[in-house]
Amino acid sequence: MVARHARFIVSVVIRHPTYRRLTRANAVINNLAMEAPTRAVAAFNHLQQQPIGRRGRHGRGSSRRGRLLLVAIFFVLRSTDLLMYFGTHPNNRAELLSPLIAGGIWTTVLLVAIGCRQNWARYILNSLLVLSVIFSFVGSLILLQEGTQDHMPIAMLLIGGLVNAGLFWCLFASPSIRRLSKRA
Repeated sequence: MVARHARFIVSVVIRHPTYRRLTRANAVINNLAMEAPTRAVAAFNHLQQQPIGRRGRHGRGSSRRGRLLLVAIFFVLRSTDLLMYFGTHPNNRAELLSPLIAGGIWTTVLLVAIGCRQNWARYILNSLLVLSVIFSFVGSLILLQEGTQDHMPIAMLLIGGLVNAGLFWCLFASPSIRRLSKRA
């Protein structure tokens, strides 16, 4: 019974890619050591520079960095929602609560879809962010033309529009998120 378990464990270890890479490296070093010591040292140095384990194939972006960026985008979006909620007049907060909750749910769903490598979600979120930027700037222009005495809603709309424009650029230009949202 113990021998069967030991054989199973040995077969699992031998099939592991890291073990195979190390045994291939040792075989290369042993073969080269017989031929010429300088070539063996060069081969060993080359094999030491290669990472062992699962890493990204390209150095431009990693999935871990992309997911951390998605979490940061989530918190920035929620903070702008809080800024809009607490920046409005207390009489208007009840009307603003349901659109903020609906937007929070849908942006969270889209961010999770991007994290699950769905490329369409990145396009939809980018288009929603562009619409948000347009509506915030148009809304601030309308409030400026009306001649409101309270400048807090105008400032909140402009700050929200600028933050959403920055998030759009981050989703659009980040190689980590672009690589994360492509199919594996």
